[in-house]
Amino acid sequence: FRLLADDKNTNLLKAHGGVVRYQFFRTAEDVQQMEAEGAAPVDSIAVSLDTRKKTGDGGSHRRTPSKKSHSHQSDAGRQSSTLSEGLVSIHTPVCDLGLDHTAGVSAQMRQAFDKLVAQHNVPRAHHFELRHRIYVALAFAAGDSELRYALLRARIYAAAILSQLMNEREFKNAFLSREPNFTADIIGVLQPEVHAPLSVQTAVFLALESLLKQRSEVSGAYVALNASANHGVLMFILRKAFTDVDGPPAFPYELMSALYFFLTAMANNMNGGQLLVSAGVVPVFVSALKHTHSQQLRSIGRAAKLLDYLISSTSSTFPAFCSANGIATLVDRIHSEVMSAVAVSDANPEAAADLTSPVTLPRFPDYPKQLYRRREILAAEQIYLLKELFKLLTHLVQQPSYNDRLRNLVETTLPQTLRTVLNYPAAFGSN
Repeated sequence: FRLLADDKNTNLLKAHGGVVRYQFFRTAEDVQQMEAEGAAPVDSIAVSLDTRKKTGDGGSHRRTPSKKSHSHQSDAGRQSSTLSEGLVSIHTPVCDLGLDHTAGVSAQMRQAFDKLVAQHNVPRAHHFELRHRIYVALAFAAGDSELRYALLRARIYAAAILSQLMNEREFKNAFLSREPNFTADIIGVLQPEVHAPLSVQTAVFLALESLLKQRSEVSGAYVALNASANHGVLMFILRKAFTDVDGPPAFPYELMSALYFFLTAMANNMNGGQLLVSAGVVPVFVSALKHTHSQQLRSIGRAAKLLDYLISSTSSTFPAFCSANGIATLVDRIHSEVMSAVAVSDANPEAAADLTSPVTLPRFPDYPKQLYRRREILAAEQIYLLKELFKLLTHLVQQPSYNDRLRNLVETTLPQTLRTVLNYPAAFGSN
């Protein structure tokens, strides 16, 4: 997985990746089935030989067709006589397959597939996986990084879908028995030295969110992530996401959403919330409340929501929240957002007319879609952020054990902020 995601060592990629590697065990049933379909391997061999005759034998690395392939009948007899059960290993460089490099990737894959199936008598049950191995080898050999990333994302998403559709026992028998280190392998893609693209990291976090539903993978995921360590890969990504207070987001919206979904699943899972608090995620989320860029509003609201859940579910979160000056930061951010909303409302004086104008009821059934809606002044992201900030503050006040730390709230800007909210219904409304 690291080799698929790394795009720095191009020479290493071509040396190790441009080879079709596949092993399978040919059973007695496979031998009987292929002997019953004796004409099919012969056709594949004929196609392979015709392709080689058209492209020429210009290279010592190509095999010279033997005299055994002059007639279909003799091929069928020799094919059935040489088939045997046992382990078969395929290790063929792409450059030795004699492919037409002017054709597309799909055409090259078909050429390589026909030749390898004919040469190694691959049963039908292994055709799909062999196609995948050929695609990966072609991507490495051609240096097509986008194709490699697409194949890697497809494999990660396929495992995530399987974990969603199957129960723990079925998923273990169908997938984990063949890929026992899958969770640790995809987490290795997140390491900074791998230089994985952001689209692949997004797929990894979405897959991890699905894999946490499999109880057998929870502990392994936490160990691979080093979730309880302050220097782990998870904390590295979180700190990078909220580094620049006034700048745009360091990661795209898709990656931040996938990271949020994973952190939510982790906080809801076995000891996940406690591990996050031990790693020092609370100060990072408190620092996220100070970000002012408009494109960060959705991420800040999600950070406040995660803080709310961690405080209510883990007893050690609130002391860490207070130690990071979380209460003062929360009150200041609420005041800042409320005053920003008031400024937007003052710049739109016609918005207050919506509150005094009569409500226009829909005329059914002539206009079934004519519904009355009050025009929103604030952006959806700002409304979401204000909701989460007030919800976090409400839950803190409702906890009797936090009264000692919250008794000084009346001396802050909070009372004035709440009064301002009530005085501007056009800006805040029922939200």
